[in-house]
Amino acid sequence: MAKKKIVFVMNNFWLGGTEQLLLGLMAALSIDYQVAAVTVLGAGPLESEFKKIPVSIYHASPVFFVSKKFIVKLLWVIAAPVTFIRLVIFLRKVKPDVVVTSLYQADVLGIFAAWLARIPKRILVQHDIQWLGFFRKYLKWLLALRLATHIVAVSAVVKNFLALPLRVPENKITIIYNGINVAKFEKAAKPLIKQDIVFGIVGRLEPVKGHKLFLQALKILQKENLAPKVIFAGDGTQKKDLEQYIQSNSLRNVEFVGPVTDVSGVLKLIDILVVPSAEEGFGLVLLEGLVSRKIIIASDIEACRELLAPGETGILFENKNTEQLAGAMRAFILEPTLAKSYHRNIEKWIHETGPKYDIKNLATKYQKLF
Repeated sequence: MAKKKIVFVMNNFWLGGTEQLLLGLMAALSIDYQVAAVTVLGAGPLESEFKKIPVSIYHASPVFFVSKKFIVKLLWVIAAPVTFIRLVIFLRKVKPDVVVTSLYQADVLGIFAAWLARIPKRILVQHDIQWLGFFRKYLKWLLALRLATHIVAVSAVVKNFLALPLRVPENKITIIYNGINVAKFEKAAKPLIKQDIVFGIVGRLEPVKGHKLFLQALKILQKENLAPKVIFAGDGTQKKDLEQYIQSNSLRNVEFVGPVTDVSGVLKLIDILVVPSAEEGFGLVLLEGLVSRKIIIASDIEACRELLAPGETGILFENKNTEQLAGAMRAFILEPTLAKSYHRNIEKWIHETGPKYDIKNLATKYQKLF
């Protein structure tokens, strides 16, 4: 019996949480399905990882767009009609049973193209809670949300975002929480050392991720002669600004390790994971950190509250409150033994709740939709 064909339409193969999630999901599904990955914004450093799994790759975009500069955005808008036509032709040729889209450009072009190509199941996966301007919001509703047969929200907060601002009928939405390769991230576990604690942030160097807030907290600590080692893993438009802030404030022990394809590898270098994001749809890095047995200090936002139990598996500080973030970091620097109770609770969470977020369980839930 021939395998069902699943086409994932995505923006590109950049080093983001969504792309890492799709990599794991496609790897799990490729056992039972013919899987193809189609990009509408071009390539990216993760493409080599996708090529390691039995997934066919097609670039619908005639140009590889990986920058956020205005001129590049303008070029993409100009090229969008060509990308769309190539995508429709590809779908009509391949005739997949299901098309799954993720992120704005892929949602708008992918769902509309799948509708024109008469693909029976068109699944849009909503990962974020990014507020859109009127035109972009209307375009997404008209060409994507309205034409999708199913919509997946990666968390309860994302479902609420879809149901209220975007006015998607609740009976059209299914919550499927993101997942990871639990066994892989458990190998990144490392006990908290008593001296030279390493703090780390793993994520895109963009304003919404809160790196500047973290550096402001670090500045407070260094005035108290507390200068822990810090690792920033990721790349983005804010890198130069962050480097200038570090230099102008004489901050010490901050290392940029650049973009990483193996998040579990960089987590091995970190004792305490900090997630100072202003907003998140799910916060995949929190899940990766918990399974890797890292103590987590995170912004008190809905997505973080869905995963963390304050005072048990992590610490939540008031969103954008530099003093509270500095206070949480200070507590572990001055009294590393505080980590013991957190580690016990995290261990319990891994055994009781962790399996729920394994990528295999995630794949099973998507199979039910297919």
